[in-house]
Amino acid sequence: MVLQVEDANGCAYMATLTINEHPTPELNVSSDVTICEGEEIELTATGDGIVSWSNGETTNSIWVSPITTTPYTVVLTDENGCQAEETILVTVDQKITLGDFVFSDENENGIQDTGESGVDGVTVQIFQCSDKGATDGVLVDITVTSTNPVTGEPGYYNFEICPNSGSYYIQFSDVPEGFEFTTANTGANDSMDSDANTAGVTDCFEVEATSNHTLDAGIKVSCPMVLQYKVRPRDPDGTYITGNSSTACLGYDLILRVVRPGEETNPDVDNDYTGWTFTFVNANGGTSVRSDAQAPYQNSVSRYGLNADDFGIYTISWVNPDGCEGSAEFLLELEPNCTSTPKVGGIPMSITKVFPVPAVSGDKVTLVLNTDTGSINTNTDLNAVSLQAVFPSELETVTVSLFDTSSRMVNDVKTYEVSRGRDVIDYPLDYLSAGTYILKVDGDDWSDSKQIIIK
Repeated sequence: MVLQVEDANGCAYMATLTINEHPTPELNVSSDVTICEGEEIELTATGDGIVSWSNGETTNSIWVSPITTTPYTVVLTDENGCQAEETILVTVDQKITLGDFVFSDENENGIQDTGESGVDGVTVQIFQCSDKGATDGVLVDITVTSTNPVTGEPGYYNFEICPNSGSYYIQFSDVPEGFEFTTANTGANDSMDSDANTAGVTDCFEVEATSNHTLDAGIKVSCPMVLQYKVRPRDPDGTYITGNSSTACLGYDLILRVVRPGEETNPDVDNDYTGWTFTFVNANGGTSVRSDAQAPYQNSVSRYGLNADDFGIYTISWVNPDGCEGSAEFLLELEPNCTSTPKVGGIPMSITKVFPVPAVSGDKVTLVLNTDTGSINTNTDLNAVSLQAVFPSELETVTVSLFDTSSRMVNDVKTYEVSRGRDVIDYPLDYLSAGTYILKVDGDDWSDSKQIIIK
């Protein structure tokens, strides 16, 4: 660059100037970022020179936690005094709220009905869902239900969560003694039903951009029962296999019952279940409803001489006099190492008639035995039975035993030789209390039982 200057006399002077142009320094910074309210984020700026941030920091990286969306400007000055400037925008998403309340489901319909109040003191935890779903998740926050600060109603809880942050589930626990969780997801209104299952856990749900105040849990008065079961061999000596078992062989006997907590240590005691109703659904689909009409021991049921279709799930449900309901399941499986099974072949027999009805304590009952597939004509009066059968006579040894409805043997086992296809047995009775009993006959390859009433 040439510079020319003239003085007052018109003399000209010339000078040559050299100007060096330095490049703008290279400045690399973090990208714009979105965070959730309360989160902290690291911003970085790199380049040759001195860094200066708009918040006064002078290090290459800074940690910031703005409460609202904020731009952060950084200036880099190199050794030549040249500067470069960049701005990083940190967008802050405000948290949303999740929750609602825990309520007492007084009518046990799984719905928040008018007049059903909230329950304070219940522990509530929120987890991020794992790859297993609503189990083994990462704990995010924990709270306890309390009074709603706006409405004054009890049972309120609330979590603040970042929007669009993934999948979560909620777990409720520490409900008051004597309560359990009600039925989940009943009805069509998700804002009014209970979302917690019987373990107090909701399904996984996606957290979106807006708050969700429909995550409730209903609890109801509980009436828990203890399931008890026994399996015994087919031998009619009344001896049970040591300990309880959930496996059995064909021909074994199964005894199921439910008792109130504290009664399980007294299996032979007739506890009072007046006003209770018990429903037993067998593995083969058969249903037995037992109430006061079957007392005593209406809380138990037996399966004698198990067949192939007797293996599977048994369901026992109950309703107490206050209307409290409950249920339990029992899975009976076939024992893989059975040492013996019922014989195959021959003609199966059964008990076709027992009389008199009712039987008299200290007297006898008469059993009419017959084949399941025979053509039999039976004419019965008080003292005689006349039978006609199409099967040839064939002798077989059978045993007869008598049990009460809790499956205790209450009479001596008797042995008889009977004819295949037709026969009559007189079975003497000890002096027994009036009530309902089970009469059981065991043959070589069959077993049958009948209920009798003794007065």
